Amino acid sequence: MTRIDPTKYTAKAADAIRLFNHRTMPTQTGPGIAHPGTIYRAIGDVQTLSRSLQQALDHIGMALRDLNDAGLLTADHGTTDDHTATAVAALEAAEQAGHLMTEALGRAHTATSPLGYGGPHADTDDDL
Repeated sequence: MTRIDPTKYTAKAADAIRLFNHRTMPTQTGPGIAHPGTIYRAIGDVQTLSRSLQQALDHIGMALRDLNDAGLLTADHGTTDDHTATAVAALEAAEQAGHLMTEALGRAHTATSPLGYGGPHADTDDDL
């Protein structure tokens, strides 16, 4: 079986968020996202991403521990045990922060649910 570098997926996800950030920048003519329904969907998608990131961080930490436990890591200085423990602890902290972010995004998603758009609709609106 051919192994595929899993970072191709993390790189695509990072690129997608960079594109979203670029595409939603406010302009002189208005906000980067013109309709609350689009905001609602974007929050939901980012919440899903946040939930998925927690699992990805867990998988990265498990892989790092497994590589270290199998004796397959080397270190330029210090011990692989120390570096692995530090990295895994940082990944676990990021997972915990991700949990808080996911919960906060859930509250934002719920709060934007009842919002509608009362302004004019331009023919060029592409985020309806």
